[in-house]
Amino acid sequence: MGAYSRGAYQDKIPREKYHGPFSCGQDVGWAKGISVYVGGGDTGQIWVDERAVLHTRFFNSNGVVEQQRIVGVPIGATIEWQSNARIPDGFMLNDGRAFDRYQYQELLKIFPSGQLPDDRGLFKRALDSSDRGSRNYDPGRQLGTIQSDAIRNITGNFGSPTIERGGYGSGAFTSTFSDGGRSAGTGGGSIAFKFDASRVVPTANENRPVNKSVIYITRVF
Repeated sequence: MGAYSRGAYQDKIPREKYHGPFSCGQDVGWAKGISVYVGGGDTGQIWVDERAVLHTRFFNSNGVVEQQRIVGVPIGATIEWQSNARIPDGFMLNDGRAFDRYQYQELLKIFPSGQLPDDRGLFKRALDSSDRGSRNYDPGRQLGTIQSDAIRNITGNFGSPTIERGGYGSGAFTSTFSDGGRSAGTGGGSIAFKFDASRVVPTANENRPVNKSVIYITRVF
């Protein structure tokens, strides 16, 4: 197959049986592309529009048409990277680093501070802001803010028990009995209770669900 000639202007994206480059107007996003047709067979097309979105289309000779938009990762978007292999070209680690404002002009539009997010060691939670129709699960938050760990409050009491012998703690509770030295039946002893959740469940210096460590990276160009 020889080289393509200069593309012909089209009002619309060419249909089946068109062969060669083409250039379209505003109605179809100033599309520029190529259509490949071999007489009597199928037609394959690929073009890019004014927003740099790649499109593909295939006309089968039996009349079936398949069309797709190839959507990549936008500049400034974060994805998970679950490998110790080198981070792909065009991406940087979300470690709060400053980036070159002149080299990454499009990225600067997303992060005007000139710094990437720092996601190391943090879980993600979808923003529940009022300007996006809050569901009142986490109202009043601002995008990108860090929220410390917390649990719902646990309360309880034992009243004022009188006891002569110990051994009344169970589960997360233990008890310590102190003999008051008075006659049996006079309630002279005292008992101290202790709450320790680690007797029942795994504990740590933070509240966390079962999790898996990943790397977050952001597309920078």
